[in-house]
Amino acid sequence: MTGRTVLLPGKKGKTMMPFPWRSLTSSSQPVPMEREKVQLIADQQWRLRRAAAMENALMGMMDPDGPEEIEIDTGVVRQVATLQIYVQRIQRVLKEAEKQLQDMQFARQFRENRQMASALAIYELYQKEGLAWDPRENGFDYSLDELKAHIKREAIAKFPQMAEKLGWNAAKPQAFLDEICGKEVA
Repeated sequence: MTGRTVLLPGKKGKTMMPFPWRSLTSSSQPVPMEREKVQLIADQQWRLRRAAAMENALMGMMDPDGPEEIEIDTGVVRQVATLQIYVQRIQRVLKEAEKQLQDMQFARQFRENRQMASALAIYELYQKEGLAWDPRENGFDYSLDELKAHIKREAIAKFPQMAEKLGWNAAKPQAFLDEICGKEVA
């Protein structure tokens, strides 16, 4: 439980370790900066699994089918108590890593939203003037197609409320979306 490596050598660990990592990366979609936290979370989850297996093994040392007066092995009791201390430590590390990952992802999303809003505002100004504009030439991480796709996604999300408010036929949103987003955007 206190080892530097999460996995002990052997075949079983090699096949089981990728599961938490794949599951966590698909659900949290980390960028390179966040991958270290995701790895830390996966490591702690793996340690918790190992601790549960160790506790089961220790508890198995006590014979449940033995005499009515069970002789308590103080060595096993001490090992279980020590294991629980390690589990509590692992849970604290896990909780802190999850919070840090959540904070990092929130900050990243905030930055991305702010950058998108700036790019959209500049794009709108250029469109009003009838000028071509490439966001990447101005330091943005978005292409013009990505900007247009974002505009379309936003319009799709808001369309039902707009259609109801204006009394439009909500059954034909495509014509409206083509008009506001440009027909070249799929």
